[in-house]
Amino acid sequence: MSDPVLSFERDLRADPDVARLMRTLTLGHAQAHAQLEQEIGEFTRSGQRLHLAYALALLARVQALQSDLDAADATALRARQLFKEEGALSGEALVLHSLAIRNLIGGRQALALEDLNRALPLARGSGWPDVQACVHNVLGVVLNDMGRHDEAARVLREALELPAPSVSSPLRLRLRSNVALALARGAQRAKSRREDDWRARSDEAVAEARQVWRHGEELLPGDRAAFLDTLATALVAQGALDDAHRALDEAEASFTAHGNDLGLLYASLTRARAWLEAGEPAKALDALARGKEAATRSGATVLLDELELQTSLAHEQLGDYRSALAAHREFYRWRETQVLALAEERARSLAVTLDFDRAHRESRHDALTGLMSRRGFDELFARVLNRAGLGAGVGLALIDLDHFKQVNDRFGHAAGDEALRIVAKLLVSECRPTDFAARLGGDEFVVVVQGDRGTAATVCRRVRERLHAHGPTHWPDGPALTISAGVAETLQPVDPSVMLAQADEALYRVKAAGRNGVQTG
Repeated sequence: MSDPVLSFERDLRADPDVARLMRTLTLGHAQAHAQLEQEIGEFTRSGQRLHLAYALALLARVQALQSDLDAADATALRARQLFKEEGALSGEALVLHSLAIRNLIGGRQALALEDLNRALPLARGSGWPDVQACVHNVLGVVLNDMGRHDEAARVLREALELPAPSVSSPLRLRLRSNVALALARGAQRAKSRREDDWRARSDEAVAEARQVWRHGEELLPGDRAAFLDTLATALVAQGALDDAHRALDEAEASFTAHGNDLGLLYASLTRARAWLEAGEPAKALDALARGKEAATRSGATVLLDELELQTSLAHEQLGDYRSALAAHREFYRWRETQVLALAEERARSLAVTLDFDRAHRESRHDALTGLMSRRGFDELFARVLNRAGLGAGVGLALIDLDHFKQVNDRFGHAAGDEALRIVAKLLVSECRPTDFAARLGGDEFVVVVQGDRGTAATVCRRVRERLHAHGPTHWPDGPALTISAGVAETLQPVDPSVMLAQADEALYRVKAAGRNGVQTG
C-alpha cells in the first residue's frame, strides 16, 4: 500500500492552484510579490486555508529577498501557524526555507543554517523534489557565505542528482549557478593559499558559470544580473579581470535599474576583489564604499563583515596601516555583533516558540481534563486515518458518561467535574503511546486506537470495568458511574466523518439497549 503522506503531497503537486503558486519562484521579486498578494486575498475570501499557507510561505521568501525583513517574519509566522493546523510537510519546509533566507539577509547565517537543518528532513519526507531542491539551494548559499565552499558545492550537486523531470529547469539553473559560485570562491581561496589546483578549479568555475549565463535569458531572465555576478566572481578567480569588469558593468546596471540593493552589495564586493587582484586598492575602496551604501539602503547586514575585511586589505595595499587596522577592528566588531545577535536571537526565538506552543496547546487541549479538545482531535485524527493500514488498523470509540445530567443535578457541578476527570484519567491510563483520547465537549469523550480489530472495544471495556469498581472504592458518597461506547474500525484511509458516523450509530444502539455497554458498528 502506498504511503498516504506521499500520496497527499502528490495530490498537492497536481493541484493547479499550488502549481501556479510554485511558479512564482521563477518570477522577478516585484512580479511575484504582486501575484502572491492577489492570491492571498482570493484564498482568504474563499477560505482555502492550505492554499493560503503556501501563498504566505512564498510571499515571506519574496519579502526577505526584497529586504523587508519585519514583514517576512510576520508573514512566515502566519504561514507556519496555518501549516501546523492544516499539515503538509512540503509547506512546513517552505516556511523554514523562507525564514532561512530572511536570516541570511539579516546577517544571521548560523540561524539560517539551523532553519535549513530543520527543513531538510521535512522536504525529503514530502517526496517533493522541487521543495528539496529549494532547501538545498539556500543551504548552498548559506554554506558559501560561511566560507564552506566545498561543502556548499557538494550539497548543491546532491540536489542536481534528483531526477531531471521532477525538478524544474529554472530551479536546476539556480542550483548550477550556486555550484559555479562555490567553485569560484573555493578557487579564489586556493589561489590566495597558493594551492596547486587553483587554476583547474577556477577554469571549472568559469566554464560552469558561462553555461548558466547562456541559459539564463531563456529560463530566468530576472536572474540574469545575478548570473553575471557569479560569472564575474569566477573570472576574478581565474585572473580574467577585464572580462570580469565587463560582466559586472552589465550586472550593476541591471541591479540599479531594478532597485536591487542586495544585488549591488554582492556586485560591489566582487568588483572590489577584482581591483585588489589588479593592484588597484583605491578603486577597490570606491567599490566597497558603494557596497556599504547599498547595504545601508537595503537594511541588510549580510556580508558587512566581509566588506570591512576587504576594506582592511585595500588600505594595507595602499600602505595606510592605521586605516587598515581600523577596518580590521570593524571587521571583528561585526563578527562579534553577529555572535551576540545570534545568542540574543536564539533566546528570543525560544521565548516566542514557547509562547506559541503554549497557546497552540491551550487551544487544542481541554482545561478541565487535560485531554485533547475537539479541535486537537479533528487535526490529529485526520492524520492518523491517513496512515491507516500501514501495519495496523485504526479504531475509534465514542464514549458518553451515562446520566451525566443527573450527576450534576444530584451531587452538584463540582462532583460532575470530578467525574469527568476520573473518566479522563482512566482513558489515558489505558492508552498506549500510539493511542490518544479527547474530550469533545460536555460528557462526550473519544478514544483513537491503532492496532488489530477489537482493540478499541477492549480498551472501552477495561475502562468500563475499572470505572464500575472505582466508585465504591474511591468515591463512596458519590454517584455510580457508567459509560456507553460505540466503536468503528477501518484497515484503510477513510474520511473522518465516515468513522464518526459509524461510531455514533453504534453508540445509539448501546443507549437504546439501556446504556452501560460497548458495541462495534
